[in-house]
Formats: sequence, C-alpha cells, structure tokens
Amino acid sequence: MSETQTRLWRGAGFAEDEWLTIETHDGLQDGDLIVPLAVLQQAGDALLSRNSGRTGVRLEAGEDISELEPFLDRLALIALDFPAFTDGRAYSKAVRLRQNHGFAGEIRAVGDVLLDQLAFMQRCGFDAMEISNDATLERLAENRIASVDRHYQPALDDAPENPTYSWRRNAAP
Repeated sequence: MSETQTRLWRGAGFAEDEWLTIETHDGLQDGDLIVPLAVLQQAGDALLSRNSGRTGVRLEAGEDISELEPFLDRLALIALDFPAFTDGRAYSKAVRLRQNHGFAGEIRAVGDVLLDQLAFMQRCGFDAMEISNDATLERLAENRIASVDRHYQPALDDAPENPTYSWRRNAAP
C-alpha cells in the first residue's frame, strides 16, 4: 500500500475530501472533523454542538456500534475500519447502522479497502471509501471497476428492476 496517497472514492468517481481526521481531543478545530470513538465519548456535547463544522466518528473494527447510540442523531459521518481485507465486521456494522438505527449520514470505509470489495460495500450501505492501495487507485482512475451482477440476497443499494439471484431458477423463455 502507498503511504503517500489516499483518495476518497464514491460510486460516481473520486471526490474531494472535506473532512479532517484528528486523533486527540487537543486537536479539535474548526471544520468538518472525524474523531476516534474515545474522543467523541470524552468531548461529546461540546464537540457535537460546535457551530464551526460537522462531526464524524471513526469506529475501529473491535468497537461496538452501540457506543454510538447517544450520538447517532447528531453525527454526519461514521467511518468504519477495515484493518485487513479479510475482516468483514464493518460490513455488518454498516447494515446495522442503516437498518436497525436508521442512520442516514455518510458511512465511509477506511483502512485496507480493495477494488474487489467496493461493490459489496455499496450493497451494505457504504457511501464512500478511502482508497490507498496503489492497484485499486489505478484501476478506479481507469474506470475499471469490478461489478457483481448476480446476488444471493437483496441489499441496501438500489436494486435493479429485474434482479438476478443466482440461486433462483428462471423459467425458460
């Protein structure tokens, strides 16, 4: 992975990232801020009642979304961490945030995000992905995006008018 470049990707392509990620309570400043869960819990109301920008939180893979419940209605963004491409806990968290908690803000994938995961992330409710993998950045820049046209189950993304579920038998034409 490249340490020098991280770009924000949305379904329509690369986008400018308006958010600043900070790690400590001492780093609070004006603008749209993404803070760790511990900072949100520590600074809570003061952070969320600022008039100088929106607030987002980064949830690490081992942290529970129930910790966000007191703040959900005031958060504009939740960044869910993928510490490794083999760790799928953030997929479940995104679905739970959308379906069980009604979270309508941005859900962002951060960490080890690879090209093959993007379609699945969108199906689970992710709006944006921070990409730092060189091969993934290159493929997205060339608009060579992996797609999945057959699914085992419905999802949160926009469903096609005639969904194709690979496990269903279709009548002969």
